[in-house]
Amino acid sequence: MHKPPNDNDDNDNESRYCENIGKKACFWVFGRRRDGKRSADRRLGILSHRSLRYMNKSDLSTLWVEATLTTHAIQCIILPSAMSTNHLGFEPNISQKPPLRVFFAASIVMFFLTLSAADSVGFVPCSLDGTCGEVSSENVRLSNLPELSVESVEGDSQAVTLPDRIVIPAIGLDLNVQNPSTRDIAALDTVLKNGPVRYVDSAKLGEKGNVLIFAHSSRLPVVRNQMFRAFNRVYELSPGDTITVTGEGKSYVYSVLYVRSGNADDEIIDLSPKQGTRLTLVTCDTLTSKESRWILEAELIGVL
Repeated sequence: MHKPPNDNDDNDNESRYCENIGKKACFWVFGRRRDGKRSADRRLGILSHRSLRYMNKSDLSTLWVEATLTTHAIQCIILPSAMSTNHLGFEPNISQKPPLRVFFAASIVMFFLTLSAADSVGFVPCSLDGTCGEVSSENVRLSNLPELSVESVEGDSQAVTLPDRIVIPAIGLDLNVQNPSTRDIAALDTVLKNGPVRYVDSAKLGEKGNVLIFAHSSRLPVVRNQMFRAFNRVYELSPGDTITVTGEGKSYVYSVLYVRSGNADDEIIDLSPKQGTRLTLVTCDTLTSKESRWILEAELIGVL
């Protein structure tokens, strides 16, 4: 066991003698004389932690205990750093910051966990993956088509040759089909004033895919331009009714599969060839709401 320092030792020596001496703390108690010097020193017995106020190793100032020991001062208390709880029943107040690499690793893990959680609820920004909200060329949102029940702003258009006519005997429809090369809604609105329009990214007649043709509907009692009533009765068609679309001297006959109502903000029309050779007609469902659309699907059954 270390012997206590004598009166001639300086503060550094006193600190050195108060280093950890095993699994117990080192308590040296010194009497105080009137002239301020220390009297003969003696070792203090094991004290209860209730009699002491814990002091950090970095703070070696004098620590005073209860009234019965007011004439003595504990020079220093050094506890073993490896002990989580010492024999007095309290934990040393030793704080140590984690290494920077631990902090950065934890930050990266938290970032990806947060990003994963955000992605699971659809809250990831579009700029992170470049695909949010996009529709491929094989699909078209109905909201990207013009309003099909009201007149709109004039615009430029360019017609092509295929297809050139649509005939639906069940509802007495026989109209020219226009083929503008634009996707601009204002331009398409202008073309619609002349009748049904084939969407530029949809299939052509005779190839696999979906031929998308759309036109206006109107329930107004008086309409100057009858093309605003072009597809007025499309919703009356039933499965099995035939639709003939002609182009370049050939007639392509389609059989109606179904007619349903959809919302322009939610619906996406599949233009891919995955489901064979089809025809889709779209017009406004003016009796329901401004965003409602009638959607007719038909499949090719023959070429004449």
